[in-house]
Amino acid sequence: MDAVSSAPGAAPQDADLPAPPPDQPPEAGGVPDAVPRDGDAPEDPDLSAPPTGPPPDAGGVPDAVPPPDAGDVPDAVPRDGDAPPGTTGPPGSVDPPSGTDPPPPRAWIPLGLLGGVPVRVNVTVPMTTLLGGDEPGTLHGYGPIDPATARALALGGTWRRLVTDPLSGTVLDLGRTRYRPPTDLAELIRARDKTCFRPGCGAHADGCHLDHTIPAAHGGPTADTNLGPACTTDHTLKTLGDFYVRQIRPGVFDWLSRRTARTYRRETDGTTTPIHPRTGQSL
Repeated sequence: MDAVSSAPGAAPQDADLPAPPPDQPPEAGGVPDAVPRDGDAPEDPDLSAPPTGPPPDAGGVPDAVPPPDAGDVPDAVPRDGDAPPGTTGPPGSVDPPSGTDPPPPRAWIPLGLLGGVPVRVNVTVPMTTLLGGDEPGTLHGYGPIDPATARALALGGTWRRLVTDPLSGTVLDLGRTRYRPPTDLAELIRARDKTCFRPGCGAHADGCHLDHTIPAAHGGPTADTNLGPACTTDHTLKTLGDFYVRQIRPGVFDWLSRRTARTYRRETDGTTTPIHPRTGQSL
């Protein structure tokens, strides 16, 4: 009868089979070859040495792919800022063909000039602001600007004296740096005088020229004290010298006839007052 071990999990043993001799190694044919681990060198001496025979037949190995022909390679796409091929200048430029003269240099216009005419930016700054006050300045075409900006612009600019009305801000005097009066001053003169500045002329001021009482060529300023509306006929009489005209105060004009030596005063309301040639008093 076979004996069965009672130990749990133990493999059954055949009591009739003799045990192998303790010192006898197992047969070589019964032990499988060991599987080499990664990194172990093979134990076969034939595999440990590199092959020394002739190389394998070249016909069994595919030929290497030859490099592409230079003509088949597309040109590289230039990056932004790279000069085009065949040029040495900045992007967008092309070198002239060999044997030809280079193109003439461009004529650059200096900064601040447009077609040869200086660009002017007008800024009106109150005198109190230039002295450190906090009243804003005025940038023409834009509007009010803060005092610090107004002082900075005035520091790097050319100054012109302007006299303004303290209530309306209308420019009353531009000095001698500008001949043509600005729009607000022209409107002020026409609204003040209403008609031509010659005594007895009823031509409306809106259709009259603005005449410098003292000509600008003789130092007359562009100011409300030196401007008056003149129709075409009376402007010609004054220019030709038939009458000598003085502006006693803004809007009051004395006309002296060189032929008769008589003086006629045109008052602010348009009326005419004869003036005594010696005393200068009204007759």
